[in-house]
Amino acid sequence: LLFSFASSHKSVIKTADISNAYFQSDPLDRLLLLKPPRTGIPDQAYADGETLILARVPIYGRGDAGRKFWKRFRQDITDNQFRENQIAKATYVIEENIEVKAMLITHVDNLCWAIMPGYEQHIDKILEEFVVNDAKIQEGEFRFCGKEIKQLPDKSIHVSCKHATESIGPIKYRMNGRKLTDPATESENGQMRSVA
Repeated sequence: LLFSFASSHKSVIKTADISNAYFQSDPLDRLLLLKPPRTGIPDQAYADGETLILARVPIYGRGDAGRKFWKRFRQDITDNQFRENQIAKATYVIEENIEVKAMLITHVDNLCWAIMPGYEQHIDKILEEFVVNDAKIQEGEFRFCGKEIKQLPDKSIHVSCKHATESIGPIKYRMNGRKLTDPATESENGQMRSVA
């Protein structure tokens, strides 16, 4: 949907990656104390091995980390006039007079968007709310969600999954009395890859 929108409106498609997203979540609403590892931390304040660390923001791997980040991320997106799609919850648009002026899709801490001229300030405000490495804001040719995206000079967009497809491992399964360890035939590999 986003690529179709960008191509038909001759808009540049861009992507960004939010750095250390969980550390940019809303503060924790509970007490989380962490014990330093037995090997210690290279800081004299923790040399006794008994000092605990108070976490202010969610830590990767804790149950609420992803949710806390997502709630803040979604709030900042909607605060900047993007409306959440009711079916595809990670898709957002800005509409004016029933015409889409900007479209944004998200995946965890990654964004991909296309914006009509005059509406750039909305995405700029979102990017200003989070630490985003400028080198990770890309356009023209980039990867997003395992897909290789390339926007051509005429603003058409070519999408491929070459890297993901090439990383598919051998297919092994049981059929007609074969063992689970028997490899699939070349024909079966071709059939399975056409489905993947």
